[in-house]
Amino acid sequence: MIQKANKAENKTWKMVGPVVVLTCIGLVITAALAVTNQLTAPVIAAQQAAAAEAALKVVLPEGSDFTDITGVELPGGVTAAKVAGNGAGYVFTTTGKGFGGDISLMVGLDANGAITGTKVLTNSETQGIGSKVVEDGSAYQQQLVGMTDTSGIQATSGATVSSNAMTSAIQTAFDAYVLSTGGTVEAEVYEAPANLTDDVLAEYYPGATFTDVVGGKTSDAGTVVYASEAGMAGPVDVAVFFDADGKIIGAIADTSSETPGYGQPLGEGEFMDSFIGVTSGSEVDGVSGATITSDAIKGAVDIAIANLETVKTAEAVTGGSTGGSDADEGGETAEAAEAPANLTDDVLAEYYPGASFTDVAGGKVSDAGTVVYGAAQGMLSEIRVAVFFDANDAILGIVADCSQETPGLGTLAGEEDFTSQFAGVESADGVDTITGATISSTAVKDAVNQAISNLQTVKEAG
Repeated sequence: MIQKANKAENKTWKMVGPVVVLTCIGLVITAALAVTNQLTAPVIAAQQAAAAEAALKVVLPEGSDFTDITGVELPGGVTAAKVAGNGAGYVFTTTGKGFGGDISLMVGLDANGAITGTKVLTNSETQGIGSKVVEDGSAYQQQLVGMTDTSGIQATSGATVSSNAMTSAIQTAFDAYVLSTGGTVEAEVYEAPANLTDDVLAEYYPGATFTDVVGGKTSDAGTVVYASEAGMAGPVDVAVFFDADGKIIGAIADTSSETPGYGQPLGEGEFMDSFIGVTSGSEVDGVSGATITSDAIKGAVDIAIANLETVKTAEAVTGGSTGGSDADEGGETAEAAEAPANLTDDVLAEYYPGASFTDVAGGKVSDAGTVVYGAAQGMLSEIRVAVFFDANDAILGIVADCSQETPGLGTLAGEEDFTSQFAGVESADGVDTITGATISSTAVKDAVNQAISNLQTVKEAG
C-alpha cells in the first residue's frame, strides 16, 4: 500500500512539479525585471531628456531656457511645442504619414518664423529610398533652412511619399508658429475630385439641386464634402456623400494618378462602397498591395466626416450651383463688384500704356481693352480683384486686394508670385491655391472667374 501511495505521489509530482518550478522561475524573473526596470527607468528617462535637449540645440542653435508652450490650441499634428526663453524662437515636434508609417520631425523656427533646422526623431522609411529624405543632412532637409513657407520645397526624386510627409509635418510647424505668436491659420479648403460629375450626383441625389459652398455642396437632400490626403503619387481628392441626417451614402475618389492596377482602381466601385454607413474611415480595411492609396482615402473620409458641419454652414461660392438654379428669375441682375483699393492709375498705365478709360458698372472700358472687377469672401475680408483683358478678351493680368487677410499667409494671394499666374488663362480653375492660404487664394480664383463671366456685361455697359 505504501509503495502504491508513493507511486501515486511521484506521478502527481511529475505532473505538477514542472508547473510549480516554472511558476517559481517566472516569479523570480518578474521580480528581477521589476527591480531592473526600477533601477534603469530613471537612467533611460535621463538619457531621453538629454537627447531631446540636444535635439533642441540642433534645430534651434541660438535657443536656450526652453519651456513648454501653454494656453494655445495648436494643430493636432503637434506632439510637443517649446519656446526659447532667450527669444531665439520656437521648436515644434510634428508628425507626417510616410511610406512606412508616421515620421516624427522636430522643427526649429526663429523669432520671425524662418526654419533654423530640422531633425527626424523616429521613422520607418525604406532604406535607400525614403531614408534619403529623413536622414540627417539630407538634401531635402538642407534646403529648408531659411524658409518661411512650404511653397518652395522640392521633393526628393523617387521618394515622393516621404517628401510629402515631411512637407506636411513642416506645414504643421508653420501653422503652430502662427498660432503661438497670436495669429490665425486659414483652415484647409479642399476641392472636388475630377470624377465628381452631375451624373454621379444624380445617382446619389436624384432630382436634388445643389449650391456650391466652400469645401463642398449643400442641398435639402444632403451634403457633399470634399477632402484630400497624400497618396502614392500625389494628393487623392475625395467627395463624401452624406444624406440629410448626416449618414454616409457613398463616396468617390480621384485616384487617376495612383499606381495602375493597384491604387488607381480604388476610386470608384467596391472599395468606395465599403464606406457607406461608416462613422469613421478606420472601420474600412486597407487594400493589400495598395495600402498607401487606400489609407489616403480612409484618411480623407475622416477629414470629410470632421468637416461635415462646417461645410453645411459654409458660405456659397460666388456663382456656383449644380443641378438647377433659380438665378435671374424676375429679371434681376447680379450686383456689380467694386474696384480693389490697389487699382491705381499707375497700374492701369502698366497694362494699357496711353489708354483712356470710361468707368462703367463693374469695371472700366477702353479701345485697348476692358477692366472687370470681381469679389469673393476670403478668410478675414471680402477680396476684390481687377482683371485686365486686352482688346481680344485675353487676360493680361490681375490685381487683388488681400491687404486685410492674415499677414504672411492670406496676403500672399495678392502678391505678384501668385497673381501673375492668371495671365493668359481662360479659367482660374487651373491655377493652384497657396498652401497655408487656401481660403484667400481660392477667393482670388473665384473673383477672377466671376470677372471672366461678367466680361461681356461690362463691355456692353460701356
